[in-house]
Amino acid sequence: MPLDVATVRTVLTLLQMPDATATHIGEGFASDAWLVDAGEVRSVLRIHRPDAGYPDSYELEHARMAALVGLGASVPTPLAGGWESPGYRGPAFSLTSHLAGEPASNGILAGVVGQVATFIRQLQSLPATGDVAAALDERFGPGVWPVGGRPLEAQPALAGRPALRAALARHAVAVRAAMVRRPLVLVHSDLHEENMLFDGHRLAFIDFGETFVGAAAWEFASIAYFTS
Repeated sequence: MPLDVATVRTVLTLLQMPDATATHIGEGFASDAWLVDAGEVRSVLRIHRPDAGYPDSYELEHARMAALVGLGASVPTPLAGGWESPGYRGPAFSLTSHLAGEPASNGILAGVVGQVATFIRQLQSLPATGDVAAALDERFGPGVWPVGGRPLEAQPALAGRPALRAALARHAVAVRAAMVRRPLVLVHSDLHEENMLFDGHRLAFIDFGETFVGAAAWEFASIAYFTS
């Protein structure tokens, strides 16, 4: 269920937009998203749901989006965050610019795949340090196959993909090597059609809540997973 509208109004008042309209547009693992219309300017407000069991990552997301904007990437521009408001004690929130467009279906992606490649190069050019196993544990829980002890059959994303699961099992050694022996990069990891928006000319990339430090091969494998 979406957060109470009173919470949204409180945040908008804090942001000095008390008269803006807010329309609920989505619900993720740990956030509700609202389209905020302040007349000439539209923005997106995400508010964390503490009871969801997932921490918010808004401050880190803003830093990465700001860096990508500086590289010319088509991503939301960070505008404000709860951590920037001294004395604020409500749920964490993030305010970014709104990017228009329709979800990029496979048919759309076939014509703009070069834009996807450009975005991935921009993302992977940002500094990335850490440990693959630790990053995967943080992102997906402890013991992710194949760097941890959790069996392949226990991966939720493969529950309905028996053929893919069997193929991965045959190539487990190569998959693990690709994940732990390659340079670390930033991986968006959630590039499906709802997070790639097409306005008729340009793709925009949103939702950096699943971004983590890992192997470049993960990005391409996840895109293949979502588009197959």
